[in-house]
Amino acid sequence: MHRLLNSELDRINRFYLGKEAELAAAFYHQFEPQVKARVTKRVLAFSDGKKQTKLAKPETISTGMEEFEPFFEFCQRVDQLRNYTVLNYIGTLKICKKYDKKTDANEKPQITLLLVKQPFYASTKLAILFTEVQCFFAQICFHAQKTTPNARDFSCPIWYRR
Repeated sequence: MHRLLNSELDRINRFYLGKEAELAAAFYHQFEPQVKARVTKRVLAFSDGKKQTKLAKPETISTGMEEFEPFFEFCQRVDQLRNYTVLNYIGTLKICKKYDKKTDANEKPQITLLLVKQPFYASTKLAILFTEVQCFFAQICFHAQKTTPNARDFSCPIWYRR
């Protein structure tokens, strides 16, 4: 079982690391500069010296957002890679659980320790990329609605301390 599992984990890791590198390169070389420039342009166009806190009507949010469509598609690709990670982790544990049940083995603790050391699970690069992409996405949405962002929208409630 371990030889087959290691072979499959190697395959998963190669795919994951390739996609992670591809997405990071696309973001930092293509999308980040473009999105920053477009958001800055919109901020300057919308700024009239007044803070606007009224939410826009839903139908007006999409108006003029066509220029960000490639970035929105990119956001989906980043999220798909995150889902890939979760599905592979959960799937491996479920297979291990079934194996343990059918063979009366107790491999799950060892497999869990092996899984958390795998690049597709332990890498922080995707988490960092996802956070940066989400921040840009939020900025785009706030400027599309012509609202002022609230700091609480960008804080994690788990780590939030008063």
